[in-house]
Amino acid sequence: MTDRLAQLSNHLAQPSDPTRLDGQVVLITGAAQGIGRATAELLASKGAKIAINDLDEERANAAVEALQTAGHEAFCYCGDVMDVKFPPRLIKAVLERFGRINVLINSAGFLNDAAIHKMTEEKFDIVMKIHNYTPYRMIHALSGHWMDPANRAMTKTIINISSTSGLHGAMGQINYATAKAGIIGLTKTVAAEWGRYGVRCNAVAYGWIDTRMTKPPDPDEKL
Repeated sequence: MTDRLAQLSNHLAQPSDPTRLDGQVVLITGAAQGIGRATAELLASKGAKIAINDLDEERANAAVEALQTAGHEAFCYCGDVMDVKFPPRLIKAVLERFGRINVLINSAGFLNDAAIHKMTEEKFDIVMKIHNYTPYRMIHALSGHWMDPANRAMTKTIINISSTSGLHGAMGQINYATAKAGIIGLTKTVAAEWGRYGVRCNAVAYGWIDTRMTKPPDPDEKL
């Protein structure tokens, strides 16, 4: 009962503008560019403190600098979220910097397209790893912080990135479509299992968006 009253008090204490995120700490993977960076900029404008992760250190630092120049609190911790040992290090770094994490946005991702008859095990596997394994590992790494009884009343939200490809299928993207369908199942499971702990978990299924990921390969650009 005490926990439920604390949660209710926390909701009632929210500012009159329900879109404000003043003081909340938001961790976004894949946030140096594209959807991740746009999300970071939007949430920072709503008062959130932003923790950016990306593999591209140069772009990540540029994103943080832009946020700080605009008067927002932000930092980056770069590294490969597909490395099984990295998510716990990332969570630890954000907690050391901000003391808590209120929102996790699993935005890191990429494509590796091929027709079914040309798809390889390697292409299929790596897309599953970034879009399924990595969000699971990030959520699992966060569990110790969020399951702490001291944080029961704290705002806790997960946003996973799915795609209309996962809802309807997509020619030439059997790996990506499968992975994005999978993230919906992951999202529903987390919502069902962790809802009792005050955790909200949702997925956003985007259509086509003009980002570097959706552009044709540039032969002169190196990852």
